[in-house]
Parts: sequence; C-alpha cells; structure tokens
Amino acid sequence: MKVPRLTLVMGPQDCGKKDMNVVLEASLTAGLPSFQYRVKNQSLRQKLAPSILALMKPHDAQLAVNDDPYLAQEMGASILHLGQDDMELKQARTIIGPDMMLGLSVRHEEEAKNVAPIADYAGVGPVFGTLSKMDAAPALGPERARAIADMLHVPVIFIGGINHGNIGQLDIRDNEGVAVISAIASAEDPAQATQDLLSKLAIKGDMQ
Repeated sequence: MKVPRLTLVMGPQDCGKKDMNVVLEASLTAGLPSFQYRVKNQSLRQKLAPSILALMKPHDAQLAVNDDPYLAQEMGASILHLGQDDMELKQARTIIGPDMMLGLSVRHEEEAKNVAPIADYAGVGPVFGTLSKMDAAPALGPERARAIADMLHVPVIFIGGINHGNIGQLDIRDNEGVAVISAIASAEDPAQATQDLLSKLAIKGDMQ
C-alpha cells in the first residue's frame, strides 16, 4: 500500500484562535493529500465529523481517523491510525474490515521489533521535540528515526515536531511520508505552508 506523502494531523485543539474548518479547507485547496482527524473528546469528535466530511468531499484527499475504529468506519475513512496504548490491531481490523489502511505509532526500537504484520504502516516519532502532544515520548532525532524505519517491514510516516525548517534533515525514501500538526495548523497562511511542504517533499523525491 502507498502511504500519503504529507498528512495534516489536526483537531480544533491544534488551531489556536483559528477555525479548524478554515485551516483544513485552505490546506485541502492547496493540494493536501491526507488529513488525519484527531480529537480526543468522543462527543466533540462525533459532533464535528459531518463538517469534516463535507469539507473533504470536493477534494481528492484521504481521510484518516485517529484512535476510533467505529468512527473511521462510519465516516468511510481510508486510514485508521492507532497508538500503542489504543485498541489491539486485530480487534480494530475486525471493526474496519479488510480494505481500510491500518497504522500504528512506533516510539522506539522495542516497539519496532513487535509491529504486528496486521499493520499496513508505522508512524515513527516523535522525530523532533513537539508541543502538540503533551504526553509525547522523547524525541528520537532524524538519524535514530531513520534507523527505526529501516527495522520495519512496512511503509513509514515520520511524525513529531516536523516543520519547514527541519524537514530537510529527514531521510525520506520511496513510499514514505511525513505527518505535521503545527507546521500547517499554526501557520499564518495554511495554504502556503501546505504548498511549501509539498514542494520540499517533491524535491526530496527527485533526489532519491
């Protein structure tokens, strides 16, 4: 399976005073290939879901849902992403069926060794220090993140503190991607931020 080259991970908690829908629409219009919907509060997550679907409908972008296989199924998502402390992958697969892509967070080498073959990709990170997730694991750094990626037998999406200034430090290979939060959600111009990141990722692809 091909993983998206760039994913925006976001909920209203990541947008400061800006409207999440405005940020998302701007990023989608700029060509965002994938959006991961991440809202920890279940009732709020359900409440905002219809507006997310309405925004995404005109665009050719994949929808990922964080942590909630039932909502992922309900929304017709392309991807479900789970953390190490969330539902077991096997149980999630029974809920979402065989066709939805299933991802798992990997924070260190021991977790990389134990990635079940049922996972379609791994989210490796945090690569850099991040303020977007208060319970984030210690930053790996780009070299260690690359080494962990090389241990895995599934495609990789790097995440954690990645922005326009440090993305060049990452060794991103074919069928790998990055996920960002504040690099787009906190940007003054989310559309321009999306375009800039996509350009840098395209250049990296040309260099491989």
